[in-house]
Amino acid sequence: MSPISLIIDSGATKSAWAWTQDGVIIHTAAFPGIHPFFLDDAGLEEAFRKGSVGQPVSPAAIFYYGTGCKPASSQTRIRSAVRKAYPAAGIIEVNTDLLGAARALCRRSAGIACILGTGSNSAYYDGEQIVRTAGGLGFILGDEGSGADLGKTWVSAWMYDEVPDELGQKFADRFGLAQSEVIEAVYRKAFPSRYLAQFAVFLRENIDHPYINRLVGDRFTLFFKRHLPLLAGSGVYPVHFTGSIAVHFSEILEKTLSAYGFPPGRIEGDPIKGLAVFHAH
Repeated sequence: MSPISLIIDSGATKSAWAWTQDGVIIHTAAFPGIHPFFLDDAGLEEAFRKGSVGQPVSPAAIFYYGTGCKPASSQTRIRSAVRKAYPAAGIIEVNTDLLGAARALCRRSAGIACILGTGSNSAYYDGEQIVRTAGGLGFILGDEGSGADLGKTWVSAWMYDEVPDELGQKFADRFGLAQSEVIEAVYRKAFPSRYLAQFAVFLRENIDHPYINRLVGDRFTLFFKRHLPLLAGSGVYPVHFTGSIAVHFSEILEKTLSAYGFPPGRIEGDPIKGLAVFHAH
């Protein structure tokens, strides 16, 4: 049998860890998200050390896919932190979460790979590498259709008293928020996108209300309008999705995709299984 590999897929909110052998997942673990923009070097090292404690076996190869890893400087910092936690690993690869999504969803075929989780991103993948990307601008400038975007759009409308009274009261009773608390969390505290994304749970619970259904559909529509026209192969190759938002709002997502005439692909909440298969070959 081949040596054991560790695959880590990290978004802004959570990270999934899987120890694999010959494409079979033999052990899994879950930890908070690892974001190089919001963690200093000591924080990164601590995050990987926690993942290495008490696990069944030391991996021979580690494949890390994470948000915020497009800059070479971020990849270098992540690789250094991983090396300190797993000094015996012979192979350490650090790539973007978008390449992880593409490999998991498309495997070795061409397609459009999209992430709809805390943030959003998309790419045209030719079966070997990412050729063109769209998005990845963060929740202030982009992240259309993501959990952070849905939460931001909803809470902004709520603070402006634009939402139906019954929904606004239900939201207030559920979270007990004051406007000052929201502003503090978004502009001054760590992980603002994670904070905003939590409100997507409320939207999911009340998705049958016409106002929320329309809000989610509008944000997905904006995602398609801004992202897909920029990608080669758009309208030809299947459009795949990964991420919690894609799964929890799959019915609206598929309906919006169909309205634009794009070929539907896979919708998977977790790319780990697909990555295990990819790295087995």
